[in-house]
Amino acid sequence: MPSQSDGSSSNLILVVDDEDANLAATARILEQANYKVLKATTGSEGLTLIHEARPQLVLLDVVLPDISGAEVCNRVKNDPEFEDTFIILVSGLKLSSIDKASGLDSGADSYITRPYSSQQLLALIEAILRLRNAKIALRKKTEQQLAEQAREMHTLETYHGTDSTPLTRQLLGVKSLSRAAPEIFSTLIMQYGSILDLAVEQHTQQVHLRLTEQLRDLGDALGVLNAGPRDVVEIHKRALKTKVEENSSIRVQLYLEEGRFCVLELMGYLVTYYRSIAVQTNRTRSEPRGVKGQGDGS
Repeated sequence: MPSQSDGSSSNLILVVDDEDANLAATARILEQANYKVLKATTGSEGLTLIHEARPQLVLLDVVLPDISGAEVCNRVKNDPEFEDTFIILVSGLKLSSIDKASGLDSGADSYITRPYSSQQLLALIEAILRLRNAKIALRKKTEQQLAEQAREMHTLETYHGTDSTPLTRQLLGVKSLSRAAPEIFSTLIMQYGSILDLAVEQHTQQVHLRLTEQLRDLGDALGVLNAGPRDVVEIHKRALKTKVEENSSIRVQLYLEEGRFCVLELMGYLVTYYRSIAVQTNRTRSEPRGVKGQGDGS
């Protein structure tokens, strides 16, 4: 059965061969396997049909009367518009490994030599189409991940750029940590970046790396510095930005996923720190005055 496609040229194969007998035989094999077939007898005609019909796959004879199959392949593969067009070079000659390598250098996705059976041809086509569809799926997934990363970074930028309310200014101060203590803030970003590295490593290696302890220590340090939620978000944003610039899209996705848990946990530890300080303060205020003096006089 033909592989499923992603567009209007579903299961469409272009056969380019200047020998009528070869062209007819190949087309018959493909049509019996339920593929849609276009035919061309020259390289120029093949290029025109590739531009107009956008076939999934091209079976391209190496020897053509006007333009060689390798040159046609090279032109198609060097055009980003046709990155999803896969090409199998076909030859009636017994080519050496060097000749095959030269053909693959032109961008061909595979090679087949005549004579071949219908089973051999169809098996190769199925394998190439599966490879093509996997490549398209991976590209779409990568594009979705990049879009998600961009949205998340934009959300962080928006959140951090929001002006603080009068109550926030009263409780946490007007200046952010990045303005009040830039050198210390840079150190905190590096420390949090290391924690993100640990989180990704812990996820991929399935090992325990004292991640919770380090987040708790960082939360306490931020509490000592009178940090607020916006400071935590800014640290998270800047550390993530560095990871985005330094890593591949797949690894960046891991940083984003693990980072969501890290920033929430860090916020939690900062809240815990402030709550413990508030409890201690309330206890001190609620102690009866003169208790110490009465104890000393006994």
